Amino acid sequence: MSKYISNWHNNVLFIILLFLVPISVSASQVIGDSPNQSYASFQSGTRTFVMTWSPDGDKIATLELDNSGIFSIVIYNAASQQEIQRINNFPDDHTPTDIFWSYDSTRIAIIIAQDFAIEPIIEVWDIITLPATQTVSYSQPTQIPGAISIAWRPNSEQIAFSNGYSIKVLDLATTTIVRDLQHGEQPSVGGLDWSTNGDRLVAGGKGRVFVWDVDNSQLVQFIDQASTLKGLALNDDGTQVATGFDNQVRIWDVATGSVVLTLPDIDTNTTEVSGIVWKGEILAANLSTELSSQLYVWNTNTGQLITFLETEEIIDNIEINPDGTLLVYSNYRLGTINAIPIAGDVTCDYSPTDTAALISTITTANGTLEHNTICLTDSATYTFTTAHIPLNALPAITSEITIIGNGATLTRQAGSPLFGFFQVSAGGNLTLENLTLSGGDVGNDTGGALVNEGGTVTLNNVTFSNNHANTGGAIDNESGSLTLIDSTFENNQADYGGAIDNDTGGTLSISGSTFTSNTAALDGGAIHNDGGTLTVTNSTFTSNTAGRYGGVLDNTGSATISGSTFSGNSASWSGGAVRNTNTLTVSNGSVLESNAATLGENNEGWGGGVYNTSSGTATISSSTLSENEAIQGGGIRNHGDLTLNENTQLTGNSASSRGGGIYNAGGTIILTNSALLNNTATGDGGGIYTTSLGSQVTISGSTLSGNTAGASGGAIRSSQSMTLTDSVFSGNSATSSYGSLYLTSSSTTTAHNSCFSGNSATSVGHTGTTMQDFTGNWWGAADGPSGSGPGSGDAVNNRINYASFLTTGCPHP
Repeated sequence: MSKYISNWHNNVLFIILLFLVPISVSASQVIGDSPNQSYASFQSGTRTFVMTWSPDGDKIATLELDNSGIFSIVIYNAASQQEIQRINNFPDDHTPTDIFWSYDSTRIAIIIAQDFAIEPIIEVWDIITLPATQTVSYSQPTQIPGAISIAWRPNSEQIAFSNGYSIKVLDLATTTIVRDLQHGEQPSVGGLDWSTNGDRLVAGGKGRVFVWDVDNSQLVQFIDQASTLKGLALNDDGTQVATGFDNQVRIWDVATGSVVLTLPDIDTNTTEVSGIVWKGEILAANLSTELSSQLYVWNTNTGQLITFLETEEIIDNIEINPDGTLLVYSNYRLGTINAIPIAGDVTCDYSPTDTAALISTITTANGTLEHNTICLTDSATYTFTTAHIPLNALPAITSEITIIGNGATLTRQAGSPLFGFFQVSAGGNLTLENLTLSGGDVGNDTGGALVNEGGTVTLNNVTFSNNHANTGGAIDNESGSLTLIDSTFENNQADYGGAIDNDTGGTLSISGSTFTSNTAALDGGAIHNDGGTLTVTNSTFTSNTAGRYGGVLDNTGSATISGSTFSGNSASWSGGAVRNTNTLTVSNGSVLESNAATLGENNEGWGGGVYNTSSGTATISSSTLSENEAIQGGGIRNHGDLTLNENTQLTGNSASSRGGGIYNAGGTIILTNSALLNNTATGDGGGIYTTSLGSQVTISGSTLSGNTAGASGGAIRSSQSMTLTDSVFSGNSATSSYGSLYLTSSSTTTAHNSCFSGNSATSVGHTGTTMQDFTGNWWGAADGPSGSGPGSGDAVNNRINYASFLTTGCPHP
């Protein structure tokens, strides 16, 4: 979504003037299927300043002002248009100015102005258990602040907000500012929007637009226009930004800062853009005169205007629902919220009703230069008994073809010869929508239902079920581009890549999709990324299995996982969810839970969540690994380079041998601002187990608590170099010895400004002859450590140099 560009001080005057304007307390409801008619209208006779749709699509939150001057946050059921919750118990001197949904649709963040002062408050409200769960004050500079707006980072516990002078990124978990994005310009920045993947943030005001790579605090683009900016929004991956200047809506390339598309068909008599929103391929804009408004909706892939509405109302807010099918707009004077369908007019070039006709129409479409659309019969089943070309029921796709399934199914009749359905040749372009492909089988070949040999394939709401191949049970992407949107893969089988195999040279992008009960006899229960580039966003993987490696994913290429869930998957050998041998990035609230690496033929059973090999580089940020199980490394088995940061948590993982949270076998671990909680190992290393094969561990700003070892090293058992700073070790236990840290004779460890308390037995011990530098730590008591120490805190043995210990408590919350 995109927030409007506004100024709080102008809003104050605006609110005062509103009391002079009569309120309309009734609203009509118009039902219709025309793009120029509202199909729903609801409101309680109040003025709506802000309107935002929850990411799950179920609710709409509004900021309203009634006739008595009372502000309310009102939450509506989006389907029934009924009010389901109201927040209006704000103190008299507290005025809400902006609201935004959390990524999980359970909370809303509100900016509160206090008596029009320069100290806003950010409040976070749980819509189930009111009142506010968190309140964070932020003192602005002494200068008069500019616009104030807010945007919740997708799949994250972070909020971006603007005070006009800079953009702050607030971490709710720690209530600290983690990014301060200074733009070095006049105090004009107000509008904010995140890319869907949460990597980039756009901000703008007056004639300026700023795009940041947030995690690197890098300004990647600055656009300066002489005219006034009235709306902005990022596309899903942050590579393009849409802006509203005067009466033009333009799309800019972020990398080059150049205009790639000026959206057409705008009435040049309209005075200016009032706001824009962008979801997926749908972009909407509101343009107004003094007496009326015009709403435009475009498809950004084609640049075509697909919906237009002209109304004599003055439109104040527009929103697109999460699935891009409805445009919602509000009028503060009338007190109405209206919704119109976003037209999806499809011109069908062909409408085949049986398999022979479908084959014929594809052959004909391949012979034309223009794009062709084939529409199948609603909910029909097209059953194939023979292959048209070797191993495919249909002609190879050599041109640009879209097939609208309308809920139809293509299926191979049981007992028929071996074949799948689609082969896309290099240069071919195939789009499938709302279609099921079932029962394809190519035996020992590739791509049970579809094979892409270098073309472009887009799948939207497509289901693949019970397909089989040697490689890529449903799809083999040999090269070219494959994009999956809101699609489903279930019960597909292969030796490699139960659902999909993505080869070197292939680009695979997956969003909003589900993979369930797919099986690989060898590697990659759901996906075998065999050297290709893989991006997964907001998708779910459940009950997938691999006979060797990677219950969900076996990655030998580049894989990026964002905001996705891997649950209940397993691999017989290693990598219950993922095996990585190249580059893996997991971020933005991803969850790996209840995955398992079981004992296989080679007696591995390594890495219940992730198995990172010696050639692998894995970075896990703002994510959770919980309740995963393995023989070694319940959460992670690491041989390569592993980085955990940004509040990543390993919790409740278990190993039936060593390393309940992590087993580090000769690799490098960097653990920053993260936590290992309540992990267990039957042997050593309840939290982390490291071998003496060149392992190196660096831990800073992190917590290891409640971890348990059946032998030694409740938190960590280390045989190699380890550096600990600004961290907390509490409540860890070991049945044998060293409840917190078990340092073998080959280990060299330093620990500073850290806290050790409540750990069992001797908390920290080194079995070698050299002293270990543990100076400047808190030991749970003002008189220092016990054991070889002088006090009553956690016990240490005689190889721990505890001198200059802290006496006033743990410095970390």
